[in-house]
Amino acid sequence: MNKETEVYSWLLETYVSKLVDRVNLFSDVQWQWHPSPPVPSAQMLTTSALEWMICDRHHIMEPDAHFHEAIPPTPAERAKVVLSLQAEVKEWVRLLSQIRVEDLDAPRRQFNRLDADNQDVRWMMLHAIDNIVHKLGEITVLSLALGHSGAEPYKNDLPAEAYERLRPHLD
Repeated sequence: MNKETEVYSWLLETYVSKLVDRVNLFSDVQWQWHPSPPVPSAQMLTTSALEWMICDRHHIMEPDAHFHEAIPPTPAERAKVVLSLQAEVKEWVRLLSQIRVEDLDAPRRQFNRLDADNQDVRWMMLHAIDNIVHKLGEITVLSLALGHSGAEPYKNDLPAEAYERLRPHLD
């Protein structure tokens, strides 16, 4: 594994682990809950995260989407989806361990789209990471709304406040 793919591997493992930890806070009833019709449930978000990880991995392994295996149906049960996510991240770690630096710039076109300029293996890796981080954020908001982190009002930890605490020591 090269330095770049080591970083991608670490990011995927770290953020999928955080996603799994957050998903495991949901009860079976909360798993399908959403506060209003336009807001997705934790189940919908986790399914999306899993299927996009599989899709991006397929695009890295085979440039022509016509030859990709079908994405298996995602189980409805939370525990089974978690196991699927954990298995998929292992597939990614295995794949990333085989990618050489010279492979990173190999062109790819998501779903063979002709308008998919500037996509390559690196783009597919970063797309997978971006998607996991995005879904983790959305699931975290649902989790907070359900009180998984307590009932206290949310405290926004801002960098400006940290600098203010440092200010007396800087003068």
